Amino acid sequence: MTWIFKLSSSFSYIFEMLAACLVFTLPLKKRAHPVFGFLLGALISLGVSAFTGSIIRNDPWQAVLVYLIQLAVVILPVAFSCDISISDAVYGTLCAYAMQHFASSLYIFVGVWSGYYDLSRDGWITSISLLYYLAVYVGIYLIFYWLFARSLANQGTYGANFLQSSSLTVLVVPIALLLSLIGKLANGGRSDFMLNQVYAMLCSAFVLWVQVSQCRAVYWQRELAIQEQLWQSQKEQYQISRTQIELINHKCHDLKHQIAALRTIHNEQQREASLREVERAAMIYDAAVQTGNEVLDTVLTEKSLTCEQKKIMWTCMADGSQLDFLDPVDLYAIFGNALDNAIEGVQELEEPEKRVISVTVFNRGNLAILQIENYYEHELQFQDGLPRSSKGDDAYHGFGIRSIQRTVEKYNGSVSIHAEDSIFVLSIVFPVPD
Repeated sequence: MTWIFKLSSSFSYIFEMLAACLVFTLPLKKRAHPVFGFLLGALISLGVSAFTGSIIRNDPWQAVLVYLIQLAVVILPVAFSCDISISDAVYGTLCAYAMQHFASSLYIFVGVWSGYYDLSRDGWITSISLLYYLAVYVGIYLIFYWLFARSLANQGTYGANFLQSSSLTVLVVPIALLLSLIGKLANGGRSDFMLNQVYAMLCSAFVLWVQVSQCRAVYWQRELAIQEQLWQSQKEQYQISRTQIELINHKCHDLKHQIAALRTIHNEQQREASLREVERAAMIYDAAVQTGNEVLDTVLTEKSLTCEQKKIMWTCMADGSQLDFLDPVDLYAIFGNALDNAIEGVQELEEPEKRVISVTVFNRGNLAILQIENYYEHELQFQDGLPRSSKGDDAYHGFGIRSIQRTVEKYNGSVSIHAEDSIFVLSIVFPVPD
C-alpha cells in the first residue's frame, strides 16, 4: 500500500525539530523521568507551533519570526528530559537545527531536481510519498547521529558555556534562516535556488563538523593539562620518595652498628630486649628492592612499604636494567600508577590470601616486558578498552591507566589489559632501543 503525505511547512517543521532534538538528547544524561519531560516539552512546542503557524501570511519576514519562536520553544523538550545546563540545552537544540536544516535542504533539492517541487509556488506540485520523506529525514538523522551527536557529548553532557551557545547561534541561525530567505526572495531561478540549497547543506554540515573538532580539541587539551599536572606531581613525589628511601638505607646501616654495640651490654635481659627492638626497626631494610635500576628500586621499595602497612603480600622478580632507556620520571609514573591501581584493587578483598600483587620485569628478544597481576572481586566495566575507575569520579575515570598508556606510547610501546578468573593482568611491552 502506498502512503500519501501532504506536508504543511509550518507544522511539519516542528515535528522535524522535535525528532532532531530527540537525536541529540540520546547521548546525554537524563533526568528522573526523561520520557515524561520530553513529551511535556513536545506538547508545549506543538501548542506554540499551532498558534504561531496559524498567523503566518505571505510575508516572509513574518514567517522567519514564527520559525525563530518555534526554534526557541523546542529547547524545552531537551531541557525537561536531560540533566544538563541551559547552555547545553541551547547548544544541543541549535545542533539539532543544523541537522534538520541539512535534511530539509536535501529534501527540497531532490524535489526541485526531480521536478516535483514548484519554485513559483514554493511548494510541491503533487502529494508526495511518505516513504520518500522518511527516507531522507530518517537517513540523514541516523548519519548525523553517528557522525556528530554521539561525538559531541562527553560523559553525558556537551560542556557548553554561554559563549559557545551564543557563538553557535550566530553561526547557525543566519545560515539556516536568513541566507535561505535571501535565496527565496532573490528569484534568481532554478539554478540559483538549487545552489542556495547546496550551500545551506554544506554550511550546516560544516558547522557541526567544526563543533565536533572543537570539542575533541578541548577534550585533549584538558587531558593533556591534567596529565602535565600529574607529571609534575609525580616528579616531586619521586624526589621525595628517593630522599626517604636514602634516609631509610642510611638508618638501617646505622642500626647494624648499633646492634653490634648492644651486644657488649652485660645484662642479659636488657641486652636481648634492646637487640629485639633494634632488629625490629632494622627489618624495614628487607623492604628495600634491588633491581639494578635506581628509579625502579625507589618506587618498588616505596610501594612495598605501603603493601606491608596494608597487609598485602608482595612478590617481585624484576630486572630493572631492562628499563634503563626510560626517563626516570616516566618510569616512576608508570610503576607508581600501575601499583597504586593494584593496591587499591586488593586492599578491599575480604580473603587475606588474595591480597597479593605480583610484579615481573623481564626481557624477551628485543622487548622489555612488564607485568603486574592482582586479584579483583567486583565486576569490571571497560570504556574505550580501558577499565573504568571505581572511585565515582567520572571526570577522571580510568585516568591512571590512560596516563600509563600515553607515557608508554612515547616509547612506541603498548599496553594490554586482561581480566579473567578474578585475576587482573596489566602488561606493558617496550621495544628496547639499540
